Amino acid sequence: HKNPQDDLKHFGLGMYISRIFCEKHGGNLKIYNARQGGAHVEALFKAE
Repeated sequence: HKNPQDDLKHFGLGMYISRIFCEKHGGNLKIYNARQGGAHVEALFKAE
């Protein structure tokens, strides 16, 4: 989700790094559109 008033440039590395982190720890990252706009992100890990 990009805020039109946000003057900072984003390179998409945050989601990539988060996905790699989750996968390295046996989890995964789910990203989908939120009902009210924007994105919904879930980091899922197995509990032992």
